[in-house]
Amino acid sequence: MKSQAMTASDAAEEYSFSLTSRRLRVQVARPHTIYQGTRFDASGLVLQVTLDGEHSFCTDESATGGGGGSGGRGLCNEFGMNRPIGYDEVSTGGKFPKLGVGVLMRVDDGKYEFMRDHPVEPFTVEYCADESAATFDVLPIDCRGYAVHLRKRLTVRDNELSIEYQLRNVGERRIQTAEYNHNFVLPAGRIVGPDYQLRLPCNLKPSNADPGPQSHNRIITWPKTPPGTFHSRGVEFADDYDPAWTLIHQPSGLWMRERTDRPWDSFALWGAARIICPEAFVAVDVEPAATLTWRRSYTFGNHEDHHGHD
Repeated sequence: MKSQAMTASDAAEEYSFSLTSRRLRVQVARPHTIYQGTRFDASGLVLQVTLDGEHSFCTDESATGGGGGSGGRGLCNEFGMNRPIGYDEVSTGGKFPKLGVGVLMRVDDGKYEFMRDHPVEPFTVEYCADESAATFDVLPIDCRGYAVHLRKRLTVRDNELSIEYQLRNVGERRIQTAEYNHNFVLPAGRIVGPDYQLRLPCNLKPSNADPGPQSHNRIITWPKTPPGTFHSRGVEFADDYDPAWTLIHQPSGLWMRERTDRPWDSFALWGAARIICPEAFVAVDVEPAATLTWRRSYTFGNHEDHHGHD
């Protein structure tokens, strides 16, 4: 299935729907329409979040200026970025499951490349929605004893978006992987630089870009606009840390925060001049017949809303 990303103007009702609250409008892609690649979860992909009818927070991977990449946009999550379940067990032509996507075919004897599209038998995704909530069910396909029923529920209330995950192992083999949300965001839509600040419960390793993000006392800043993409890993988590990050555009007062209800397995920061992607990874380990649940809660605010990092 070919990777594809439509522009915002193409995301009409045929391809998306909206959840609303008193303060938020959350545009959600219908499965297998706007995004058709084999990297990101087909269910519950959030295209855009608009606060108070005027402030937008999400952007496209193509905002880097280097093309469409793997077609990511908005709040889209991925399972098994580095090694999908069962990939190392099969040879070229063998099948392995990519949660939220489908049963993929291994194309060569090299390591798994998450940016590369693979031949796929996509999972069926059923969903229903009302004004403020949507539930997605990714139906299982058995692949060599691996089978998962993934349910994702999006709920909007006031200035908060909650994404709840329920992963039920209906197969015969243990499921071990990791999940994260790529978070293609840019509050205020301004170019990345000194106006932005990211608050973390950890410091960062030096970026691969110069100049790139700087880390001091778990506060990330950008002294200058990065000339290309940057990538850093989180290190030195604080004791009894709050698994949350907050991104602030200081001139406008716009900010957003993501918090998980489970500890982070790791953290990464990716981005470029027109995109910032804080990525909080959660470990997934589910025995047969067991169920694992977790939640990602997003809060969006302006200068009148207290973001808790004064």
